[in-house]
Amino acid sequence: AHQEPPPPPPEPDPPRDQKSAGSRGPHIDEPPIPPGETPIFRKLPNMRRRLPFMPPPPPKDDAESDDDNR
Repeated sequence: AHQEPPPPPPEPDPPRDQKSAGSRGPHIDEPPIPPGETPIFRKLPNMRRRLPFMPPPPPKDDAESDDDNR
């Protein structure tokens, strides 16, 4: 019988990864944020939130909107 080494302990995923994954976007502000990570933690969710909520417009729409602005 061959002995297999025990699997490595699962690494605890930082709350940032779980939130940025998009599974619980709106709940980002709910968990208490340590004072040390407050500035970084707030900047990340804000930038991440704009990506799924405001996707970049397709090139066609972008060109049309550019002409309208002019």
